[in-house]
Amino acid sequence: MQVLDKQIEFLNEYNTQRSREKAVDEAINASIRRNKYIIEPIDPRLKAYFKTLWGKILEEKARALYSEIDEQTYCEIIEQVKKTLNDNAAPNLKIKISHAQKSLSVYIKHLWCFDSESSSGRPKIKPVHCPVDSVVLGLIGWRGRPWTQVDSIKEHLEHIYAIREWAGATTSLSEWEVINFEKGLRRRTGR
Repeated sequence: MQVLDKQIEFLNEYNTQRSREKAVDEAINASIRRNKYIIEPIDPRLKAYFKTLWGKILEEKARALYSEIDEQTYCEIIEQVKKTLNDNAAPNLKIKISHAQKSLSVYIKHLWCFDSESSSGRPKIKPVHCPVDSVVLGLIGWRGRPWTQVDSIKEHLEHIYAIREWAGATTSLSEWEVINFEKGLRRRTGR
């Protein structure tokens, strides 16, 4: 019951409308809030176009998670998000693995929380990783490379393995993160 309660709290805080559009917006904003992706000034229309494209890519890639996939496949999806965005970006935009994993994982977190509230018989999304950011890394006392500097799957997996070791084998990373996120946020912000 604790996981369901925390999922509902998360949605009440970040997506009261329970909408996919809001989930996309929250996911992209979470990945760029403290993680620079614009190298030099950019036309606001180009930035808006890019964020729309990013949202479509997240929606497309998340569909794979309605069936059971392994960690390697999930990491390949993260790399595909990065590559597709960079292939379609203006030269003054640079997406790293950190942007791709955070945006995809936050979007999936929203969908996973939506699914927990639904009693429909439709397939449920199955998160592979939790979003990796300073809040989660702070919870485990991480002293290595910050999440915002990660630009390889190898580095991303170093974070995941450390989180997994800290969380223990009794829970999924997604469950551990949703239960502990607010505690980590309070610790970081002092609220």
